[in-house]
Amino acid sequence: MSMAIPMMRELVQLMSKPVHILIDKSYDASAVYEEAHRLGFEPFIDLKKLSANDGETDKYVTPTCLIEESYR
Repeated sequence: MSMAIPMMRELVQLMSKPVHILIDKSYDASAVYEEAHRLGFEPFIDLKKLSANDGETDKYVTPTCLIEESYR
């Protein structure tokens, strides 16, 4: 997680309008999702295989991340 947030902040400065960010499952943490949304990104992060989020889905049977956001 130590690299993801500074990287996203720098990308915001370099890009005119950030849209999506695709990062590895090692960054599947609440702080990364929250900062990505705060900066205007739609994060695409592989899910970790943890009991905390293993098998959790929304009402459309779409997997959810650690902050219960559905993957679109």
